[in-house]
Amino acid sequence: MDNEWNNNEYLPPQPEHSIDPEYTPEYPDVTFFKESAVTMREENIFRGEIPAGEAPPKTAKQQKKAKQTRMSWFRKFLGSAMRGGAALVAATTLIANAASGDSSAGGRRIRELVYDFKEEAFAQPDDYTPDELTALWNSDPEAPHNYDYDHLIVIREPSCTNPGLSCYVCTDCGVQLFRQTTKAHEPAPPVAENRVEPDCTHDGSFDEVTLCEICGTEMSRIHRVLFAPGHTAGEYVVENAVPPNCTENGSEDEVIYCTVCGEEISRTTVVLEALGHESGEPVIENVTEPNCTEEGSEDEVIYCTVCGEELSRTTESTPALGHSYTSAVTAATCTERGYTTHTCSRCGSSYRDTYTAALGHSYTSRVTAATCTAQGYTTYTCSRCGNSYRGNTTAALGHSYADTVTAATCTAQGYTTHTCSRCGDSYRDTYTAALGHTYTFGYLMSGDETPTACDRCGAYGFTISLEDATHIRYTLSQDLLDQAEAQGFYALEWGDVTACENNYYGEPGSAAVGFRDSDSATVTGTSGVIHLDFTPVSGTTYYYTIYLRLASSGSSDDVYTAYPQGGPYRTYQQP
Repeated sequence: MDNEWNNNEYLPPQPEHSIDPEYTPEYPDVTFFKESAVTMREENIFRGEIPAGEAPPKTAKQQKKAKQTRMSWFRKFLGSAMRGGAALVAATTLIANAASGDSSAGGRRIRELVYDFKEEAFAQPDDYTPDELTALWNSDPEAPHNYDYDHLIVIREPSCTNPGLSCYVCTDCGVQLFRQTTKAHEPAPPVAENRVEPDCTHDGSFDEVTLCEICGTEMSRIHRVLFAPGHTAGEYVVENAVPPNCTENGSEDEVIYCTVCGEEISRTTVVLEALGHESGEPVIENVTEPNCTEEGSEDEVIYCTVCGEELSRTTESTPALGHSYTSAVTAATCTERGYTTHTCSRCGSSYRDTYTAALGHSYTSRVTAATCTAQGYTTYTCSRCGNSYRGNTTAALGHSYADTVTAATCTAQGYTTHTCSRCGDSYRDTYTAALGHTYTFGYLMSGDETPTACDRCGAYGFTISLEDATHIRYTLSQDLLDQAEAQGFYALEWGDVTACENNYYGEPGSAAVGFRDSDSATVTGTSGVIHLDFTPVSGTTYYYTIYLRLASSGSSDDVYTAYPQGGPYRTYQQP
């Protein structure tokens, strides 16, 4: 019969003589197992199985030789087996099974010998039941073998994830009773997972997990509860404080908060009793000083020093002072009576008495004579009060004018001035026009220095000034232009307006650097700027020759040369 502990899947590859000598049966005959060298490998070979990893089946020649070897081995095996008794039943059974497929005479002989051996072996014991004998005959590990239970042979050590394999050996026949062994997990110290911390009002939790310290397998998971610890009361704090005053109660909330989560645990409203008033020192208010005719008064007031509320007010009166008069005499004037004034020095109340008659005026007279425009009169003034009035009026005299004639000049009008001989008043009339300048033009050759001065006043009608080295400003009298035209001079042109470096133009050593000739310098107005076309050099002194030409015909003999005030020559030093 099959047994789960005898399945090949639990048997690792077995070396020869896998049973330790200390578990060999006591009987000397069982040394057969050592002498015969029967192994599980050979047992498999007898069954016709090829062990894993070995060569394929042998050839006919090899098989014949193997049979001869087996027969020789089997004769030796039977010799010992007859002495080994029932302990060798399993081995002989295996051998018989191996020889059952052999049709040769040797195979038949082996089967006969084994059969005889079994009969002889099982005839010896007489305390086995038929079923037990059958089980022993079939090498059933569950048969009533004489196992050495005090010595467990470990074939494969168990681990916490894989079972081990061990066996007990029968001391009579060597049959092995296999047992699967296990090894418990080795717990590591528990660890906490999925931890949720509790707060004051809510439980927390965690999983207490135990893992195998060897393989890490989870052995247990216990859900633990972390109970809410409840609030932790702190010191109370004061909120909503309303302090009491002298007449009204105050209040405040004494609040206790949890020192962990801050939640309010309790709130107690405490009443703060009113403090009552604190009387201060009396103060004086509403002081009304007495005067000459009326009483005075004052309030004596007591206030609370805490809230300032008025606690009491007492009004006290003071008697009127009466008048205190001083006297002042007012003397009589020209028009007013005299009197004595009595005035109170405190309130200013007054009254008059002791009147005297008015004195009347005492006048003196002063005569004011008549003038050209004003009447004459006499002024009468009081010597005491200054009052005055006028009388004895006389008519105004009127002006007495003398005439002075101012003749016209070249630039100013003429007029007559009338002046009063008494008061100096004056006015002008009889105006005459200004005469204008008068210039005399002769027919002179160019180069003559002819000043352009007025015949009457000597004022020059032609002036120049140097603005810089290349710009010459000029002015011409309009009278000069008009009179030149009236006398037949049809052109008014610039002469050789020239700038030289070393001397005046035309003089020895002169060198012209810039000029304007008559062809490009016709005069068209009473003022303007002459521009000389050159670039001044710093530190150089330039010499200028400047004049006008007025022509009355095309002949050079009919030319008038006009020079500016101060002559035609100028100098300028370039900065």
